[in-house]
Amino acid sequence: MKSESATLTSRRAWPFVKYFLFAIVYALAVRFGFAVRYGSAYQSTMWIASGVLIIALVRSSPRQWPIYLLLHVAISLGIAHRVFDSGTWMPTGAEALTTAIDALKACAGAVLIRRFIPHQDPLHGPREFGRCVIGGIMLTAVSATLCAPAVASTLEHQSLLLTWRIWWLSDALGIMTVAPAVLSWCGGGKPWLRTASSARRW
Repeated sequence: MKSESATLTSRRAWPFVKYFLFAIVYALAVRFGFAVRYGSAYQSTMWIASGVLIIALVRSSPRQWPIYLLLHVAISLGIAHRVFDSGTWMPTGAEALTTAIDALKACAGAVLIRRFIPHQDPLHGPREFGRCVIGGIMLTAVSATLCAPAVASTLEHQSLLLTWRIWWLSDALGIMTVAPAVLSWCGGGKPWLRTASSARRW
């Protein structure tokens, strides 16, 4: 009975442990994004936080998504720039807009991966990887199109086109650098590469 009770308690506690670990990893990802800004502006050249959020949503139940999204909002709006980069973040209105768009982008990315990539493993095969790349490019392009006007309006010496390009490349690099590898590792590896490796050994 004690063993069953301990197991039940650990199962109930595990989601909260995941939320805590996500908050730490996400905050560190945001910190990295601040560290690789484009010049003195508040645009990152690689926003891996987007990839971290997509991974969390893909690997969790949709019922848990609101918690991850609330943590995303709390870290993005209430914690990150005050703790890590005080005084150099964008105005509140633009910040709130981009944070909301990032949340929608992560939800859309997680839904697409669950729907079109078997086993949620982007490196399962060339077809899955190709879908991941195409989906990532299109999703981040839409996100940049929605965010760039608000961001460009706060920058005096940067064109809308340059702002869009930096935002898109930052998101695309951040997602494609982190999400496929981590999701593949969580999903059990990449058999197409293992097969090729076995063939070379023989």
